[in-house]
Amino acid sequence: MSLKLEVMGHRGNKQFCELDLKDPKFIRENSIEAFTYSLITVPSCEYIETDLRLTKDKRVVIIHDNVLKRCYGIDHEKTIDEISFKELTEYGVPSFESFLNWFLNIYKKEKKIVLDIKSVVPLELLDYLEKEILEYVTNEKDL
Repeated sequence: MSLKLEVMGHRGNKQFCELDLKDPKFIRENSIEAFTYSLITVPSCEYIETDLRLTKDKRVVIIHDNVLKRCYGIDHEKTIDEISFKELTEYGVPSFESFLNWFLNIYKKEKKIVLDIKSVVPLELLDYLEKEILEYVTNEKDL
């Protein structure tokens, strides 16, 4: 019997995300910087996992928590699904589209991604996710 183990970069590479926001070594989880670190800078995993949520205006963003406090240090009175895409991206929350663009330009089809759907109505998020992926693929010729 053989055992095949694969190492996954949880939320990019969570070990550096546990540091204080002011620590110079801090890398925000679910960020392009975290994904770059665990797949390129110090290649420590075969694939990555990230979390997806829908914004108020039904755009897909990458964030684990349903509030901004822990990861962004912002004490916002609304949850992610009550905040607009524009406002969230201004806080630095990555869009799924920007992540997809980064990932596919570097890896094409060489690496896996695990998408953790964070939603009260998962099928709704999946519907919007499918639309964003199809739109991206339609606009890209080299995939």
